[in-house]
Amino acid sequence: MKRTVVIASLLILAMNLPSSSAPAAECKSIAQITSDIWKKWAAVGAALGCQALAAEGDISANVCANSSKYPEAVNQMLAFYNQEVNNNWAEIGPRKIEFGTSQEGDVIGPGERVFISPAPVNKDSVTIKIKKLDGRARTSVVICKITQNNIPTKLAEFEFAEGDGNAGEEITKTVSGVRNQLVQVHLHAETVSRRLHYSLRADKN
Repeated sequence: MKRTVVIASLLILAMNLPSSSAPAAECKSIAQITSDIWKKWAAVGAALGCQALAAEGDISANVCANSSKYPEAVNQMLAFYNQEVNNNWAEIGPRKIEFGTSQEGDVIGPGERVFISPAPVNKDSVTIKIKKLDGRARTSVVICKITQNNIPTKLAEFEFAEGDGNAGEEITKTVSGVRNQLVQVHLHAETVSRRLHYSLRADKN
């Protein structure tokens, strides 16, 4: 009887202990993919005549970004992105950020979902809006920029708490200094066997 009481007390104590703090969220390393994007961006810029490259293989971050040919360059990058997703990149690789459009998805813990701009951004700031539509997974979100040398910089981070009491919560972050950079949004669901159903919208400012 005494042993039963001790075990029950320990179980109650464990249930009331504060949950461990979430690990520090970081930018997601997808160096091969971002390398491919930067190389294609340089090739597209050279083909369109936006800017001469200083030397063969030299990738200039602002190729086409400040040119009237930017929309055409982005269209070519979108075609390239879709082709690589279907052929060379991982089956469940990063999703492209579709600026000005709401994108929905699920992430199941422990798991992650990465969004990446298919071309360098031509504006200085971007607003990211993520809404928790359903689910119970505690999920961290990190917004990063990635240079032409594949160096990531964390610009903002936030978290959706575990549980379903916060369904409908919407968090908006505006980050700056992203002109001529790739933008990445990394969602990491940390609760085992729980999911987050979300919507994401990105707008260039």
